[in-house]
Amino acid sequence: MVPKLHHEGSTGSGISPKTPKIASGEAARALEPALNCDAALLSPSTGIIDSHSYMLALRGDAEEAGAAYAFHTPLLAAKATGGRFEIDAAGASPMTIECGLLVNAAGLGAPAVARSIDGMPIDLIPRAYLAKGNYFSCSARAPFSHLIYPVPEPGGLGVHLTLDLAGQARFGPDVEWVDTIDYAVVIERIGAELAAKHFGLVEALADHLANMILKEFGAAWVKLSVAKLGALRNAKLVGVTVERKK
Repeated sequence: MVPKLHHEGSTGSGISPKTPKIASGEAARALEPALNCDAALLSPSTGIIDSHSYMLALRGDAEEAGAAYAFHTPLLAAKATGGRFEIDAAGASPMTIECGLLVNAAGLGAPAVARSIDGMPIDLIPRAYLAKGNYFSCSARAPFSHLIYPVPEPGGLGVHLTLDLAGQARFGPDVEWVDTIDYAVVIERIGAELAAKHFGLVEALADHLANMILKEFGAAWVKLSVAKLGALRNAKLVGVTVERKK
């Protein structure tokens, strides 16, 4: 692993006070006594940020440069023809637009979006490789003052320790390669919360669960629907949908 660590340290360009540098195990433990390693790559310029504020700042810069956003505008269909794309979008203001460059940044849904584009060459549609990972919060005082990462492993960064802006530590993610998208861990946690607490209003329940998911699962944004059967006469169910973000 030490030769691989040296390779990671040699991929940077230029020398400056912020350039990552190799530290011996002894030097690393002088910074972090709880660390057990033979060597480490110290990155003085690595830190933590408020990701939501950062994204808002990027959005502001993009809009100032002439970019336009259309949020809550789902893609209905797209067609590739004559070197251009024709896109049909839904939402509050349905529209059809044409562009010369289409960036598919749909995350886990990117392969499905690619398959839905009429005229998209089959050999260019990416295959989905799904890996499930969980983070675990540390209720005790954080054992480290730096972010701690192992040498990267195939498919991920390995189980690492991160700190939030309040100094709370989290470990993860573990990696489990799966065939389908699975939210069993979230469902299990919601079930445990429902068994432990009582809520008189579906609005209060939805708000509580959404905030719990934001906090415990590191989500940046949550849209959650909660419904109650037989709450009103002549109504099959009564429900509410909430959106919460950090």
